[in-house]
Amino acid sequence: MPTAEAMRLRATPAFPPELFEKPLFQKTADFVAPSAPLALARIDAHLRRLRAMPSTGDGTAETLLAGMARLREWGEKWLMAKSPQTAARPTVLQRIWRISRALQKGMSPESLRGLLDEVRTNVPPALARFCPTPGTKEPAVDLEFLALLLLDDWLTGDEQGRKRYLGRAYRIVDQALSFNTTTDSTRLLPVLRHVQSVLAAENRSHCRYVDVGCAVAGQAPGPLLAAEILAPFCRSIHGTDVTPPPGEFQRAVLKKHHVFLYQSNPVQQPLPRLYDVILLANVHRHLSPALQRRLLENLGRSLYDNGLLFINWRFDQQNSPGLYLKKIGTRMMIMGEGNWV
Repeated sequence: MPTAEAMRLRATPAFPPELFEKPLFQKTADFVAPSAPLALARIDAHLRRLRAMPSTGDGTAETLLAGMARLREWGEKWLMAKSPQTAARPTVLQRIWRISRALQKGMSPESLRGLLDEVRTNVPPALARFCPTPGTKEPAVDLEFLALLLLDDWLTGDEQGRKRYLGRAYRIVDQALSFNTTTDSTRLLPVLRHVQSVLAAENRSHCRYVDVGCAVAGQAPGPLLAAEILAPFCRSIHGTDVTPPPGEFQRAVLKKHHVFLYQSNPVQQPLPRLYDVILLANVHRHLSPALQRRLLENLGRSLYDNGLLFINWRFDQQNSPGLYLKKIGTRMMIMGEGNWV
């Protein structure tokens, strides 16, 4: 049974309201509704919420588009195998494909207008708004998108194809989603120098230190650099990330640098042990405001009394705002802030 002292330390400390009014916390990532009634878009939005990751890697959009092209190719083959002459929606799809091919050869505005009116009357009402109108700058592009929507609508409603289609869509989104890796030695060096100066000014020693969101996928540069810079002040250096460190890499880092890496998700719960110093650099703006608050509360619950929480975001070479808070009793107090470049 936890002691009263342990329960006190694990209680959620109060953060100053003005903290979240600072530029460091403004205009951050947030969840958005699906951009179109597509299975891929719905799965993308759903997984982002489940995984608490509104922001993702820079290659996510490109990977999703490539996956969508593969999914469409598979869907069209499935459709052709289903004898589309017996179903209204596939017939409309074939009509759209024929119009798209005709547009490439050239078509009069009058002919196009009549064909588009015909298409609009034969698509599901929920998708009619996506049908291009006469005067559209790129009717072929809009028709291609409408065809994709119709194919998606037909396959998700097909008793035999639905499971296969959604399974493929899920795998595409799962592969595309990844956290941004925005941590490297160049970004972190001035931040760790600042941490070093604060620990020296407070005459700290034997600290337990952890880098939260340490970019395991990028070889965890933060904890390794901290092991060099903060050695006089810290008796243990840890790094944690939502991505589990590969066992061989974890063992090599521990043996060579005396740095322990592990997996955790502090958005969901506090860290598994208490620390004197926590660094949160280039992480929090990938989360929505609500998830940021939950993350900070859990990190506050992961600090010893008088523990320090450093928060930073490097926008560019000249703009890297940061601040640090100290846990004093049941409150987190802002102790200093600046531009850590």
